[in-house]
Amino acid sequence: SGASSYVFRCKALSSGEIYAAKIIDLRSLRLRHDVKRERTKLRREVAILRRMHHTCVVNLIEVIETENELFLVMELVRCGELFYRIVERKALTEDEAKYVFRQVLEAVKYMHSQGVIHRDLKPENILIAEILDGSYYRIKVADFGLAKLVQSGYSAAKTFVGTPQYWAPEVIEAANTGSAYGPAADLWSLGVLLYVMLGGTYPFDTRRGPVEKQIREGDYHFRYAAFQKVSRMALDLIRGLMTVNVSRRVTLEQAFSHPWMQQPFSQNVPPLPAMHPLASQEMHPAPMQPYSSILAGTSMDAEGDHADHTTGGAPPHGIDGAAMRPADQCEGQGNGHHGQHYQPDGETADMADVSSGGAAGTSGAPPPQQPP
Repeated sequence: SGASSYVFRCKALSSGEIYAAKIIDLRSLRLRHDVKRERTKLRREVAILRRMHHTCVVNLIEVIETENELFLVMELVRCGELFYRIVERKALTEDEAKYVFRQVLEAVKYMHSQGVIHRDLKPENILIAEILDGSYYRIKVADFGLAKLVQSGYSAAKTFVGTPQYWAPEVIEAANTGSAYGPAADLWSLGVLLYVMLGGTYPFDTRRGPVEKQIREGDYHFRYAAFQKVSRMALDLIRGLMTVNVSRRVTLEQAFSHPWMQQPFSQNVPPLPAMHPLASQEMHPAPMQPYSSILAGTSMDAEGDHADHTTGGAPPHGIDGAAMRPADQCEGQGNGHHGQHYQPDGETADMADVSSGGAAGTSGAPPPQQPP
């Protein structure tokens, strides 16, 4: 798909702080036949990242451009993806899922207040910053490569992006008819996220036919074994979020006030972390470096991402554990590249080659479990 990029760990020379650096190869971008579209996508991703300042979002620290590389210096989130924790645990308890879900709701509320639709909300894009009491996760939402700015003066989203299992029905409709969709598409994805956390599998089974058809018809069920222990209130929230009719779908405000969200935790859990916007000065310890050559001269409103989607991670059930990257080290991945204010930090541990549009997924795994 997009330009090649790599994620490394690096150290700020001035403060000694450790960050993650996403390094995008501009040489490969310039060689693409669709360089204008890819440049637009990259410029949009950077512009959106520079708007994001919240405790529940992976924040951009600095942007540096050299002749052949673009460096996005980000917060380092040390404990891996939520996806692998679900794989490891098979499913989360309601308390654990609610602990994560409340933070994700706060992140999405903030994004939407900034006019941003994420369009690729899934466990692979929810990173764990800290593990509390063994199984409660302080999280940050990551990867704005497919995000869209939708506010006054900008068009609604119209393109077919994201990960198939998390597509909202209106996203599929947009691909077929060119119709627009809005922030409610993120709410559907949140419903799928909650389903996966509590059920340990996807709601749509490729063995029952095309996933797109199942999504358009709202054809999912709760007959998997894990749901036998899930409360009716939790299932009701999932149904409300995964409602095909956008006008009847649970809104962000309704999700916050839903009885399941308002119900106290069933046991003693760690206090929820701080969840609030950050002042911009808290997030930028050094001045932004100028970047103009590859990012200049494109319209922020241009979509530039038609029919661009990722395959997504494998279903939690049936994944070969040997193929997973370690998720229990709570350490950053990789080593840094020498930028103007940064130096390498340690040896390469695990370098992921991903497109600039999103995180690499796992493919080819067995289908989810059969219902009992």
